[in-house]
Amino acid sequence: MKRIETTFVIQVPIDQVFTYVIEPANLPEWAPGFVEGRSTSEGPIRVGSTSTRITNFSGRESESQRAVTEFEPNARMAVSSKTGPLEIKEIFEVQAAEGGTRVTSAEEVRAPWILRPAEWFFGYMAGKNIDNYGPALKKRLEETG
Repeated sequence: MKRIETTFVIQVPIDQVFTYVIEPANLPEWAPGFVEGRSTSEGPIRVGSTSTRITNFSGRESESQRAVTEFEPNARMAVSSKTGPLEIKEIFEVQAAEGGTRVTSAEEVRAPWILRPAEWFFGYMAGKNIDNYGPALKKRLEETG
């Protein structure tokens, strides 16, 4: 398994950051490569909630189904999905920081045993994307405050 993680501070309150990020429809506004995100389950987001997202990386569009596997309001959410042969766990955590919110965004990528030698490459590609999430999210939330 390859884990990629980034941490940054946004000068916006925790509840505002958390509420914005957990909403699938907001993904294209701050996550480069995301074309669409939508909830596919009823009610508020919680463990078991599902969503669909469409990504476009290097001109190739892909749709994946996601399920919330961990949820603690204004603290942590983990979402699992499968993209081709890869299992991906996305983790989003928030904590109070001086003047705002410390955000940790991480992805854990697991490839089937036959592709494990190339797992580092999948992690590298995910890392290129996750490095862009922080600046884009920070800009979006601090500008709209």
